[in-house]
Amino acid sequence: MLGVFAMMGLLFLLPQYLQLVLGLSPLVAAFWLLPMALLSVVGSLVVTRLARYVPVAWLIGSGLALAAIGFAVLAVWGDGAGLAVVVSALVLVGFGIPFADVLTNDLILTTAPPERAGSAAAVSETSFELGGALGTAVLGSVAMSIYYAGVPADAGAAARETLGGAVATAGALPDEDAQALLTAAHEAFVNGMRISAVVGGLLLLGAAIQAAVLLRNVRLAQTPPAKEPVPA
Repeated sequence: MLGVFAMMGLLFLLPQYLQLVLGLSPLVAAFWLLPMALLSVVGSLVVTRLARYVPVAWLIGSGLALAAIGFAVLAVWGDGAGLAVVVSALVLVGFGIPFADVLTNDLILTTAPPERAGSAAAVSETSFELGGALGTAVLGSVAMSIYYAGVPADAGAAARETLGGAVATAGALPDEDAQALLTAAHEAFVNGMRISAVVGGLLLLGAAIQAAVLLRNVRLAQTPPAKEPVPA
């Protein structure tokens, strides 16, 4: 839940940053989000093989820690560093979160009695959905509260409400006033995004430590080898 919490909060903020701060088109911004999706697939495939040889607590903990490093990159170097920082953070988060998602889902399903498999699957899915909703709500609220405080009070309600509102408001102002408003709005949004990255990173780090400690004696159920056919 915490892994999805952090990831969805990140995906709520970064598309806005790419389009409204860096000025990328929606298509180009989506292109720069692709590394995260691709690395998520790679991470899911890699961790299933590593789980045969490496304790599950180490894998889940290291995946969450890797994602926390991605948030730290965004928090420390996110102020005006551009695409390099964004893509680096996305790659680390995209590769690390599946370590936790895949293995915890396996643990939930394999440790439940067969007659409770449906309930166990529901718990797993509910955690995923709840984490996504809370991540968008909480991290988004943290970022936007910082943004609201950073935009001048005389900028107008729409400009203070969202970065998109600030861009729309600036389009109706003289060039000098528009530039001043956009500069203040961009700085406020980036500050809010960085504070949210700090919160998300700390949550991921805490989850990584918990996984490493609480799951240290847990092993994934191994699939029994296929029996040799009996000769006729």
